[in-house]
Amino acid sequence: MYLAIEMIIFTAARKMEVLSMQWDAIKDGYIHVTDKGNSRRRKPKIKQIVITEPVQELLGRIPKNSKWLFARSTAPELHITSVDEVWCDVRKEAGLPHVNIHDLRRSWITFAIDDLKISLETVSKAVGHSSPEVTRIHYNKIARKTKLKANHDIAEGLASAMMGD
Repeated sequence: MYLAIEMIIFTAARKMEVLSMQWDAIKDGYIHVTDKGNSRRRKPKIKQIVITEPVQELLGRIPKNSKWLFARSTAPELHITSVDEVWCDVRKEAGLPHVNIHDLRRSWITFAIDDLKISLETVSKAVGHSSPEVTRIHYNKIARKTKLKANHDIAEGLASAMMGD
């Protein structure tokens, strides 16, 4: 199940997109998955996830004992449906008790935009959002939190410096 979490980290795919990946959906440098997105608003579509070097290396570590990349050990004809228990252990060990699995996707988006300076439009397409506006809405929530923390840290630092600490 740790491998499934790695796949989420490397691809920014949604949890169920990863858990339901099939070996026969790997073609031409992509993993083809059903992108349900917000299924109340649109029909599912096929999304192509690029097989990068880290994803290729990860695929080499996944046993091919089922049609599913992440098959149940007790019933390999079925894919696993949850990584919640493992994720809980990972969060606990990392000291991040409030981080949910979807935050990995948000972190991927934030890293791409803030650190790698990839355009919002490109990132939106990469994660399969229906439009850049969807990415902007979610990203702006993160940006506001980052801005508030930065303002707080700067003010505290300046106050400390002014007081001679």
